[in-house]
Amino acid sequence: MALNRPRLPRLDLFLSAAVIALLDQASKVLAQALLPPRVPLPVIKRVLYLTYTENTGAAFGLFRDSRFLLTALSLLFLLVVIAFGATTSISSRGTRLALGAGIGGAVSNLIDRFTKHYVIDFIDFRVWPVFNLADVAIVVGIGWVILGYLLRHPKSTAPGDVQPPPERKDDNVS
Repeated sequence: MALNRPRLPRLDLFLSAAVIALLDQASKVLAQALLPPRVPLPVIKRVLYLTYTENTGAAFGLFRDSRFLLTALSLLFLLVVIAFGATTSISSRGTRLALGAGIGGAVSNLIDRFTKHYVIDFIDFRVWPVFNLADVAIVVGIGWVILGYLLRHPKSTAPGDVQPPPERKDDNVS
């Protein structure tokens, strides 16, 4: 006889968010303690370096020194993602985990903005701006959610696509 235990709704989403936030914060503590500022440490020469930076802007250095704007935009993004997760029926565990990863990444970067007034970045591929684990979680998590939505709704049309009107059946035709 199987026990019917009550399941907590979206528990895996919240656990995913918490794990991502904790891993990102731990990685930033290590980066801050072990890496000298702006001195690249090669992990795989000519491919991957660890370079400690303090980012006061957003992605690609946009909005540098705009702490209040970036905090407000981050909070808005976080609220939209949480509202989506709370109001949408998410049957796929993978989608819930991905959404949780995005939330955890956003929360972790917000923790940096509130406590340090900058975000610690340290992953450096030399052909892309330096980033952190939270950034990866946000991009991969939200990308997974969007991709899953697009794959489940393949008949959606792009704006501007013209669809023929449905055939009209007239009952009064003799």
